[in-house]
Amino acid sequence: MTIEAESMAILKEFLEAGEASLSAGRLTVAGVNFAKAFFMAVDLMIVQKIGIRPENHTKRFDVVRFRFPELTLTLEQTFGFYRGTYNRKLTLEQVNFLKEVAYSVAKKTGFTEKFSE
Repeated sequence: MTIEAESMAILKEFLEAGEASLSAGRLTVAGVNFAKAFFMAVDLMIVQKIGIRPENHTKRFDVVRFRFPELTLTLEQTFGFYRGTYNRKLTLEQVNFLKEVAYSVAKKTGFTEKFSE
């Protein structure tokens, strides 16, 4: 399996888990999954555009700041919500933000066309 195919499969899992958790009313779990989907979509975009996969959050931030500065604020906000889940619950508004940004970046990678089942 290629890095791109594997990333697409993981992205799909996180989005599906986010949707299932949101439907069940588990907002924080849904938000964590949408945040992870966002991170995976960003990583997938990096793989597609420059051919590397960031190994951790720090490297992801570095690449985004220099190569995709238009995503920097969204990445910072998403990471802040994600990190905050270690000691507080997310609101529906926060979860909706995370869901929106995850799908937005996923769409930029071609995800919706490849998994439009």
